[in-house]
Amino acid sequence: MKNTNWLDMLNEYKKSLRAAKKSGNQEIVNDLGKTIREIKGKIENDYNSISVGDIQDPIYSLTDRQKEILLLRKDNTYREIAEKLNLDIRNVFESCQKAAKRIIKIKHDELAILTKKQREIYDMREKAMKYQQIAEKLNISLNSVKSHIKEINKKIKRVRKLHDFS
Repeated sequence: MKNTNWLDMLNEYKKSLRAAKKSGNQEIVNDLGKTIREIKGKIENDYNSISVGDIQDPIYSLTDRQKEILLLRKDNTYREIAEKLNLDIRNVFESCQKAAKRIIKIKHDELAILTKKQREIYDMREKAMKYQQIAEKLNISLNSVKSHIKEINKKIKRVRKLHDFS
């Protein structure tokens, strides 16, 4: 089951806000602005809920640099991190945001952990396609389909286990 996450929702509301500003409807602009502020608050709560365990967990596939920056972010400003690591502050900010968004997205959508190919196979299985049909449609071997499905199940089980402990 796919859930809309706060980041996707925020982006949709921002698009609507731009359109409302062009139309000149101030009442809608005000309502959308208020909603966007509320969603940003939810996102901030999500960022604050990222634990050291989340940062270290291999399920999120963060780079060592992303882990390092997120861990430092718990007690430092972006500027302080940039100075400590001799990096541009924009790179620090973008790396931190990208990693945090990945963790939050996976926490809200268990299928976000899947690769594009795995998601394609997952969707075919949801349509009750047989392994052989999937193999033929994707022009891959039956063993490849089985391997993908095994990995899909492993990843989803791991994410669900994380949710159980959250």
